[in-house]
Amino acid sequence: MSNYILFEIYNKNHFEKIRNCVEIFNRHITTEVPVHIEALKSELGDDFVKNFPTYTKKEDEDWRNRWFNTPVNIRKHDPGLKRRMSFESLVSGLLENDFQYLRVARDDEGIGRLEFDSASWPYGGLTQLKNLVRVFSHRIIGIDDGTGYTSLNLEHDKEI
Repeated sequence: MSNYILFEIYNKNHFEKIRNCVEIFNRHITTEVPVHIEALKSELGDDFVKNFPTYTKKEDEDWRNRWFNTPVNIRKHDPGLKRRMSFESLVSGLLENDFQYLRVARDDEGIGRLEFDSASWPYGGLTQLKNLVRVFSHRIIGIDDGTGYTSLNLEHDKEI
C-alpha cells in the first residue's frame, strides 16, 4: 500500500488542478530529465505559480546569513526565521526526492488522497508534498508516511 496525505477537497476545480500538477511533476520524476524552472512555471500555469513568494538574491542571502548565525536549537522556533516556501524550493524538493510515483485519488466527494511510494527509508520531501496540497487550499486531515496513519487537526495543518 502507498503512503499518502489525506485532505479535505476545497472545491472540485481545485481538485482537478492538483491532479494536473501531480501528473506534471510525476512525468518529470519518472523521466529524470533536467527541468528548467521557467518552462515548468509555464507548464503549471500562473494559477499555480502565483501562490508562491519570490525572493531576491539579496533577500535569500540575508535570510541564509541569519539562519546560519542562529544557534541550531533556536532556528525552528524563531519567528524571524520563518518564511514561506518558494516555487523553486517546492520544485527541487519534489523532483530531487526518493518517490517512485505520485497519484491523486478521491476517497469520496469531499476527501482526496495524494499517494506516493518511496524508494528508500527514511525519505525527504514530505514538506513539499504537504505544501503542494495546501497550494490549492485543501486542508490536510491525515498522513500515512509509512510509520502508520496520523490524524491531523487544524492546529497541525499550518503552512511551513
